[in-house]
Amino acid sequence: MIFLRLGDRAEAHLTKIEQIIGLRLVIVAEQKFSFGWVFCYDSAQHRETGALRDVIAGNAPLLVDRDTGEVLVPSTTQSVESSIRLFSEQKQRSRENEG
Repeated sequence: MIFLRLGDRAEAHLTKIEQIIGLRLVIVAEQKFSFGWVFCYDSAQHRETGALRDVIAGNAPLLVDRDTGEVLVPSTTQSVESSIRLFSEQKQRSRENEG
């Protein structure tokens, strides 16, 4: 059930982006981590055509915090792996400080 709620959060965030850019977006991959989930997305048109012209440039994956449901969009200036590692480390430090 938690995944469905976090997935709903990611979908709601994509809806906001769609309204800004005027393209339909779809989640194409998700992965669970200790802090929550990472959702990768693409334009529906690119998924249908496979054409390079339909690729969305600069779209960072959505990180959804499992504890708060907060949707975070990491910087596109660092790799996805670095963003995931940094967020995971921040969550770990936060948990240590709470306990």
